[in-house]
Amino acid sequence: MAEVHQRPRRRKGGDPSLVVRRLEAFVAAAEALYEAWDPLLEIGGCPRYLLAFDDFVEDLRDWKECTSEARDVELSEVEALDFTDAKEVERWLDAVDCAAKDAIAAGDDATRPPGRRLLGRATARAHVAEARHKLRSLVEAARRGAPERPAAAGG
Repeated sequence: MAEVHQRPRRRKGGDPSLVVRRLEAFVAAAEALYEAWDPLLEIGGCPRYLLAFDDFVEDLRDWKECTSEARDVELSEVEALDFTDAKEVERWLDAVDCAAKDAIAAGDDATRPPGRRLLGRATARAHVAEARHKLRSLVEAARRGAPERPAAAGG
């Protein structure tokens, strides 16, 4: 029986810069639609899962920002982690722990009732973004320093 080749469900190993450009174009189109929004668009087939289009556009902006940041980290001059150097690994673990604690603390603060927040939403968001960037850089360092694993037998 002949094999029928089907396109994989998820693409792997694509061009990250193309993906980011397409996402940026998608967000720009959503922003343009939002700017031209008319109540006529709310009639009929508007997807029920879109609670509010302005929230959807804001979520798309956040997604674009995270994706662009991830690409920037991937393309940056992150030094590979030397897993054979115990002191370097210990410093790396301390940095991961510190960045995770920063993100958790900012997230915890942002989810408190408004009267109990110490940072405010904008400052908490900046702390989370900084920690996210640091964690992505640390993960990228580990990926660059990780020993190559042999391919699985039987593919």
